[in-house]
Amino acid sequence: MKNNNFLNTYKESDIEIKKGVKILFIGLFLEILSFIFILSVAILQNKLTKNLLFLLVIMALLCLIVGLIFCIKSYKRVLEFEVLRLENEYKGKELYKLNNVNKSDVEKVLYSNKFKKDGMYYKKKKFNLMRDSITYYFRLVDSKRINSCVNRESELFNEIEKNKTFCLCLFIYLDNIDVDSINETKNLAKKFIVYENVLNPYIKENTVFVIVNKNNGEGYFLDIGKKHRLSIYNKGCKIIKKYFK
Repeated sequence: MKNNNFLNTYKESDIEIKKGVKILFIGLFLEILSFIFILSVAILQNKLTKNLLFLLVIMALLCLIVGLIFCIKSYKRVLEFEVLRLENEYKGKELYKLNNVNKSDVEKVLYSNKFKKDGMYYKKKKFNLMRDSITYYFRLVDSKRINSCVNRESELFNEIEKNKTFCLCLFIYLDNIDVDSINETKNLAKKFIVYENVLNPYIKENTVFVIVNKNNGEGYFLDIGKKHRLSIYNKGCKIIKKYFK
């Protein structure tokens, strides 16, 4: 997934967010009121005076225009509200744990499920009813830092010529996993979920990454759960759990 600074622009207070949501509801109310005025003109045109009909038309146009302005004005705040809502949804969620995901074990599982080695990746296309097909790319790398590794691998992945929909399943092998590693994984993974499900629902690619402790082969990733079933991130979580649960 390409880097996107949009997530980092939300630094306003909760009061501003709530204000934006209120503006949206006011805008929607005015749009409904406009429809009621237009409907009244259509039904009562033979019973009302021309002046009253003219007034209703003017009221309908004013409500329509002002309501539209309010809806447009509230868009950024409402989007911010959705971002924070989704981030809070996964704030207290524990990472999903995998056992025995050392490199050799992962490679055996991938080969046994007919993944083919393609350069740095293990690749397989699977049929998907909603997206025609999804191509999964598994990549196993050693690293000292999670964030820089994810950014670097995302940039490398973007350089590959790909068709239709695809998902990068990135296994990052660390010397040790501590509380900071867990929190960093959770915070970074939330951005991938938010980006696809709020900011860009028509995206054709996403990344699910797993941090793995080299010493014991235990892996951890943020599972999206049963929600957002149509998202690429959801499909990536499913295939990882299917092969390595």
